[in-house]
Amino acid sequence: FRNLATGESITRAVRPEAVLELDGRKYKIGGLEGQPDQAYILAKWIDALTADPAAFRFTGFEKGETRARFPYVRKRWGANLPWPPPGKSLVLHFAPRPPPPRRASRSTSITRSTTACRFWPNGSQSRTAGPSPSA
Repeated sequence: FRNLATGESITRAVRPEAVLELDGRKYKIGGLEGQPDQAYILAKWIDALTADPAAFRFTGFEKGETRARFPYVRKRWGANLPWPPPGKSLVLHFAPRPPPPRRASRSTSITRSTTACRFWPNGSQSRTAGPSPSA
């Protein structure tokens, strides 16, 4: 988590990826608590960081190539670029910590997808909630 050329910290805040509301109750998705400064992180702080017991926990990831998430038909003049744009995707999986938070099903899971490519450098992000694949 360090830039080897400058020595600066690359990792910033280790806050939750999202906050999800289920049945009127809010749940954090990943992240840690107790970071004194959100602009950067120091190695000496890491052992003191804690996870919210009610937060969904990171359970795994998938990496791959970009995939078309919707059909696209070119309707106006523009560059003849490939669809979906070539690039990489990252999918993060989260699940509730046993025992599950009140009123949340043990089979609920969260998925966060991030896609980045040369033509769309900021990429796209989406989050979905639903039954766990194993449920």
